Amino acid sequence: MFSQFRDYISDNSVLVDSKAEEAKLKEISPHLLLAGENVVFAFAGRGGKGRDHHYLTDRRLLVQDVTGLTGKQVKYRSYPFKNVKAWSVSTAGGGFDSDSELEIWCSGMEKIEIEFSKDKVDLFAIQQYLNGKILPKEQTYSVTVPADCEPGGKFQCTVGTQTMQVACPLHNGPGDRIAVTVPSTNPGSYSAPDAHQTKEKASSVANFMHWLGSNATQVDPAELESRLKSSPAVLAGDERVEMAFQCGRDFLVLSSHRLLIVDPRGITGKKVKYMSVLWKCIRAFMVETAGTFDSDSELKLWTNISGMAVIEQDLRRGQCDVLAVQRFFSDKLLGMDAKPYTPGADAAHGQQDQGASVFAWLGDDSRQIDASQANQQFHANPPILQGSELCEMAFKGRRDLILFTTKRIVRIDVQGWTGRKKSYLSIPWGTVKSFGVKSAGSFLDKDSEMMIWTDIMFVMGPPTDDCGRPRQSAALGDLAGGVAGMMLEAALDLDGGGDAGGDDGPPPPPGGGGGGGGGAEG
Repeated sequence: MFSQFRDYISDNSVLVDSKAEEAKLKEISPHLLLAGENVVFAFAGRGGKGRDHHYLTDRRLLVQDVTGLTGKQVKYRSYPFKNVKAWSVSTAGGGFDSDSELEIWCSGMEKIEIEFSKDKVDLFAIQQYLNGKILPKEQTYSVTVPADCEPGGKFQCTVGTQTMQVACPLHNGPGDRIAVTVPSTNPGSYSAPDAHQTKEKASSVANFMHWLGSNATQVDPAELESRLKSSPAVLAGDERVEMAFQCGRDFLVLSSHRLLIVDPRGITGKKVKYMSVLWKCIRAFMVETAGTFDSDSELKLWTNISGMAVIEQDLRRGQCDVLAVQRFFSDKLLGMDAKPYTPGADAAHGQQDQGASVFAWLGDDSRQIDASQANQQFHANPPILQGSELCEMAFKGRRDLILFTTKRIVRIDVQGWTGRKKSYLSIPWGTVKSFGVKSAGSFLDKDSEMMIWTDIMFVMGPPTDDCGRPRQSAALGDLAGGVAGMMLEAALDLDGGGDAGGDDGPPPPPGGGGGGGGGAEG
């Protein structure tokens, strides 16, 4: 009786008969559900006594929102699975925390949050169902051609969780890495839980939290994958953990299907949030090496998800290969590196570096340098570029560099007095949505500028002038510019010398701010 009263007061949803609810929807209107669409999960608010309902069908999340005193006004909102960018499930904590939670971020919609009664909903059955509906239907893996396989031949290897015969392309040979695409084997099926299963799930979460409590800084991907597939079942059946980082109790898991954030909360850590972000929603990334007196390096990711613009992770110095992390994200976001770099393939000379003038140095203006030399340098020391990637243009300010490659824009920001601390910011060309150039003026205006706009999400600030300073008043034109900037979502500052980021690195998000455009002086 107390649990029913608690669920009613807290507006916790409970699982109800999906077939009966599907029949009710069809009775209300035959057009609410598509032909052949079925309700798989149905939840009723306020412990089953409320007016609002949430339905997980085989195509979308459908929300029934009854408003007004009479309840005659009903709003139906649809969140198609194909438009979902991220979602999270959160277990219930200890004490008086009686609810678990589901959050979904969808394109063009505000985040939706559903609270469940912790004893009456199998949260990880929902997680597995969403795995099957939202995660990509096929995955691409990188495999190495063995020494005994000739171009055009076949070899056997394990791809993901499957052992299969792979054909070697004619233009590849032994030692080359090739991309292999396999279909997903996770169906996202669901079976109704019984009381024993629900109790067993709670025990599994407790076992996982006990494992999280260790002070280990090195995380074994295989062990973490085994844990997250059994206690509790968070990952899909064919999903592989490829890299993972631990910071205190929190985990950042990089899998073949997604980026997963495991976030224990509260003093006891019984409440755990499992946040899933699809790889396609990560629009830019940056790694930053440790400085002379720093104890950690840093990983920063930018997304196109509202309310989750930046994801940051500190990496302990000496415990993580920052360049290996950079290479991992390059392969994930730019495509698998098909061929190793061949020295001498870019022997042609590029723009001759004339050096910086005094005025250019004072204004922190970038100058064009030899792209072939930059290409050779950043394939070797440090190996930032992929083997199949070519630097086409390069610019240098006082110390910082900007590279235009065949796959992305790379900004190298040298920081501190010694210059040992460096950040490497990568923006794939697919993230860039528009661009502009501005010629130099007369007299004292000696620099030209280049601007790009990206689809990275950002929080719009007050209107600014050309130098980034806030304006004293917001006229109609300023507001119109802010709206236009919000539609473009972000602008990247490519000033070459790090004028906006300085020694503290690029601003989050890369160059976004106030609906205006950043400039690249070159």
